[in-house]
Amino acid sequence: MLKSLHAKNNELSKSERQLEILSNGIFKTGDLPTFAEKLHSCNQFPLKPKKLEILQINLGYMCNQVCAHCHVDAGPDRKEIMTKETMEICFEVIKKTGATTLDLTGGAPEMNPNFRWFVDEASKAGIKDFIVRSNLTMILSNKKIP
Repeated sequence: MLKSLHAKNNELSKSERQLEILSNGIFKTGDLPTFAEKLHSCNQFPLKPKKLEILQINLGYMCNQVCAHCHVDAGPDRKEIMTKETMEICFEVIKKTGATTLDLTGGAPEMNPNFRWFVDEASKAGIKDFIVRSNLTMILSNKKIP
């Protein structure tokens, strides 16, 4: 079984190290403008929200695959998942903001044991559209998913 960078204790699994690499690379040399510099150049600084339409929620790092391109370093060895209690807090955010689209990501978001309940309850809270960022192999490997 392949392991995530986190399980291998690889330095790139640490956000501090990632920021250090970015800070000492193309941003330091000025080859690429920072986000703040780009906002200044188009008169959008400071960035101010208008309306929240899409709310993206990461349901955990657990996944049935380990992919080199995964931006969250998910994998079967990652057991961190969002709890049902935290999901309930998300409903308050949905109601408060009026978001109408929920973008569910992870790992494999459908591996969260409360995934179906969360989708059902989010519909009741006002979500009209769902985006589920799945690797789709779960459909074949998990007989509970129709």
